[in-house]
Amino acid sequence: DGTVAGQTFKYCRPQENGNKLETRWMALSDEEGGSGLLVVALGAPLSMQCHHYLPEDFDVLPDSATPRVRHGAQLAERDLTLLCVDGAHAGVGGIDSWGSQPLPQHRLSFDEPIEWAFVLKPFGEGDPPPAELARSLV
Repeated sequence: DGTVAGQTFKYCRPQENGNKLETRWMALSDEEGGSGLLVVALGAPLSMQCHHYLPEDFDVLPDSATPRVRHGAQLAERDLTLLCVDGAHAGVGGIDSWGSQPLPQHRLSFDEPIEWAFVLKPFGEGDPPPAELARSLV
């Protein structure tokens, strides 16, 4: 439970952050919590995150190693809420600082396709609480 702005950690070098792993549902609502959008994983739990930034705000310029924003303190909050839903996530890096790959158990396998699904459901004042509504959708 928290604000969208509170989900972003302004690392020295901006990068993807704020993932909620193994997420079965997420409710994005107004300040009162009375209305909003419910995101419900169908089947396996998913990775979800939300920010007041675009994905490219956390990334480097195309064909370059230069970050778009050089320091997290320079991130400029946008007048939007971005929701990212991922079906799978690879490991965060190798076991050393010399460019090794993540351990095999932390890598994605491309032997079989990854299938995932979710429902987007608006909710309002007359609806059950988001947790109850999420249970009714799976």
